[in-house]
Amino acid sequence: MIDPMRRLMETFRDKEGGELCLPCLLGAIAVVIIALVAIVMIIGGGSSRRTQEADEPLTQETIDAIVQHGQILLTERINAGNDISAGPCLDNNEAFPGWVIDIAHDPREPVDDDPDNQCSAYRLGDAEHFVELSVTGDIIRISAEAEAE
Repeated sequence: MIDPMRRLMETFRDKEGGELCLPCLLGAIAVVIIALVAIVMIIGGGSSRRTQEADEPLTQETIDAIVQHGQILLTERINAGNDISAGPCLDNNEAFPGWVIDIAHDPREPVDDDPDNQCSAYRLGDAEHFVELSVTGDIIRISAEAEAE
């Protein structure tokens, strides 16, 4: 049985002179390092984003900006003639990381608690907070009200 190190060295030998092909070996090492870095970034990317968001304090000004953004998006949809009676997701974790803005019934109905009727980013855990607006733009619920300073 050939030991693994000898097999590795034979793989990277220059066929003509029998010497170690250093560029080949360095290229293989570079590919392995790039692959490892990519895997770490893919696996750890979501958690570092959440840590970064958690470090930023949630203020009433931030919540007000999110609500105002939702009201603007709602107005734009209404002005464009879109049907909003089915409670569309207005912002799916796009403008404010960690947040979704959704339309719900006022007063809320059991259908509003159905995950199929909620923004996918919230349903999948990519966003932790939400703002629910009525079809007239009134605030129904904000998931982080108690956290605001």
